[in-house]
Amino acid sequence: MFKCLIILTVHIFLANSTSEIGPDVNYCDFPCGSHMHTICKLKHRCEVSSKCKRFQNSPFSDSEKQKIIQTHNNFRNLIALGEGCKSMEGKWFPPAASMRELVWDGELEFQAQCWANQCVMEHDICRRKYDGQYAGQILAWVRHKSVFSALRAFFDECKNTSLANIDSYGTGKEWGGHFAQMIYWNTTQVGCARVIYEFEDRSSERVMFVCNYAWAGSRVGEPIYIRGSPASRCPAHSKPHMDLKGLCTTNPSKSKVPNICKFAKDKKKCIPYLSMVKSVRRSYWTPDYDVYGQPVNFCDEKYRCWQGIHTICQANHNCRRKPHCLDDSELTQKEKRDILNRHNELRNTVALGKLKQIQGYQLTFPQASNMQELVWDEELEFFAQCLANQGIYKHDNCTIKTDGTPFGQNIASGYGYTIMDFVNAWYAEYENLNQLSSVLEPTEYPYQTGHFTQLVYAESMYIGCAKSRFWSNNKVDTFLVCNYGPAGNKKYQPMYIKGKPCASCQGRCHRIYKGLCKTQPSRSKPPNICKPYDYDCGPILKEPGLKDYYHHKWYARIKKSKKNETQKFVRASAVLKKNSFVLMGFVGCITVTYNFLL
Repeated sequence: MFKCLIILTVHIFLANSTSEIGPDVNYCDFPCGSHMHTICKLKHRCEVSSKCKRFQNSPFSDSEKQKIIQTHNNFRNLIALGEGCKSMEGKWFPPAASMRELVWDGELEFQAQCWANQCVMEHDICRRKYDGQYAGQILAWVRHKSVFSALRAFFDECKNTSLANIDSYGTGKEWGGHFAQMIYWNTTQVGCARVIYEFEDRSSERVMFVCNYAWAGSRVGEPIYIRGSPASRCPAHSKPHMDLKGLCTTNPSKSKVPNICKFAKDKKKCIPYLSMVKSVRRSYWTPDYDVYGQPVNFCDEKYRCWQGIHTICQANHNCRRKPHCLDDSELTQKEKRDILNRHNELRNTVALGKLKQIQGYQLTFPQASNMQELVWDEELEFFAQCLANQGIYKHDNCTIKTDGTPFGQNIASGYGYTIMDFVNAWYAEYENLNQLSSVLEPTEYPYQTGHFTQLVYAESMYIGCAKSRFWSNNKVDTFLVCNYGPAGNKKYQPMYIKGKPCASCQGRCHRIYKGLCKTQPSRSKPPNICKPYDYDCGPILKEPGLKDYYHHKWYARIKKSKKNETQKFVRASAVLKKNSFVLMGFVGCITVTYNFLL
């Protein structure tokens, strides 16, 4: 289950209002050679610069700080063990004998916040701590508030770094400055800050983060680390880490946020530390990962189709929404209920023999004895959302669930249409049939009726749908994807078995949809496709599945909404004939693409 947490945080502190404040510090006493300390340059005032437009302070939460530390230490540990990365020469980085564990430091965080508040995308020159340690720095813009993909990118600079830099940084052919700072052996402390502000042309927001490190690494001519057996040469007051076998332990930092207001030029305007602005945190969706299944590698051979590798593998296990797709375009609970009810109403109409083609070839569909009720399936919904998030109007090439079940797929896209318009259009394809034997005694299903035949394919029991909205030709199109399991439209197998409704049911008949066989709820969950240490990867569904479907107050009234179904569909079809859609139907393992002009 997903929980929405909205926090309104207003920071209004006086100079001595927090126990975290450390000693009075005049940073003008801590220059870096001939360079003045950054905070001294700012006249001991770290409030938001006038250059910052639509500024939002976004300090890291305690859990985010812990993840930042964990991410750094995981990377450092891998390098120290000789397992982390291959250099530009194609050789593994050798083990490190004295790589230290990183811990969080309040003063480094304070200095990072002070610099981030200037909204300048460049390094400051001097950021010494008041105990004399020099500090290194990395900074970046990121698309979202999560910074872990950027940290991963910095670490991946190892692939472009020469091994010669290990013993003498800057002497190799190539070197990665961010990577070198992240793994510098004697760096023991890190502190980071994050802010959000608008581009000068107001085209979009920037999320900027700054991380400061002590001691500073990336020193030209000095080694990045000492080669040797992991944790074999730990410094004094340190010992091999119990869990991170390649690292030497570090004691927690005792550094506190200094009080700089005493030395500010205008003491009345000096506001300490993170209390520099009124900060409103945006609302988040906080995922409950219990709703997700076990980690799945869809590049595994068992998930291959005859067409090739699984769709999720093709996407490199990245199902995040593409930039041209709009936010908040996921199906609502009401839309999911409407889709599911509509499908079952349509299937029930066919199963009861109430569907008649009163235009064209004057066909009457016989009753179905084995038509299953459709129930919502969260894994099928997940696959549908993954495709919808690509913002490209096309089918998945390889559609197999984690249990090996192939699934079918209907998609539709258009401007100015509702979700129900798309579902009705799929169903209205029955008017393209000229003989019933083509679907009840098929050798191959007709090209122009694939959506209809999948929608009412008797053996399909599960459905999961998703939508996205994206810019296309200067307008916003709605893209609907519905997946069905097991897949329909199989060669030489009829759409359904003719006979008395529910006569061939394995269980009982549905108490509301009298023509459908009752289907048990799906236990399938969205798979976990996130790779290890990819902390920017997360759930793509805010609220998967249907909540309290059978207990919702409208469920008892479904029966009332089913009157005059045939007339309703005729009216819907007549309306749709005035418009045009682009539809694609997925038939078994065969994808067919066509323009469907109604």
